[in-house]
Amino acid sequence: WCPGYSCDTWNQSVGEGVTNLNTALNTALAASDTDPIIIFGYSQGGAVVSQEMYNIADKDKGRISVVTIGNINNPLGFWSRLSFLPTIPGLNISFNPQLPTNNGVKSTNYSFEYDPVGDAPQYWGNPLALANALAGFVYVHGYYLDPTSNGPTDTLPYGYDDGTLATAIGNADHRTYGDATFVLIPQQGALPLYQPIVDMVKFNDTLRKT
Repeated sequence: WCPGYSCDTWNQSVGEGVTNLNTALNTALAASDTDPIIIFGYSQGGAVVSQEMYNIADKDKGRISVVTIGNINNPLGFWSRLSFLPTIPGLNISFNPQLPTNNGVKSTNYSFEYDPVGDAPQYWGNPLALANALAGFVYVHGYYLDPTSNGPTDTLPYGYDDGTLATAIGNADHRTYGDATFVLIPQQGALPLYQPIVDMVKFNDTLRKT
């Protein structure tokens, strides 16, 4: 992620992403006057998409729709929970803007329950909720698109597969606020907080069988 241990700051990285997305979007808009366009963002990419949504001209908003997963700038996402804070100069982190819900661009936003990036705890004084959120970052957030060529044996969070995930999404609450729809995919099985114990038991079972 950081060749030579030198990385862009958060704002630099998001800013570059917004510039690149804006260029690609304008190219796509210029290529056709009628084709619909879907913009997709995952995690930090959700922050890029959320910011770019404010740049879309009114005349183009009817052609463009947005899909995000694990979006850190969801209204209930991690950055949005911290949006009362100013930009942190030393770290160059800005927590805004949140994904817009009333600017004329339709969006559908998916998060797995207890993924703190897209579904952050509301009450920061609850240590168990914070511990569960930290475990959710480890066990849930990075696995929305699994399996991949780099992780062919990795699985979707909470033991979902394509079929059960589609059913869960269909049955989940679809909460609509203005132009935005939010879908929280429910946790099933062990809470993230208990997943290390489950893994330990599975590991011990494997050792006994070998």
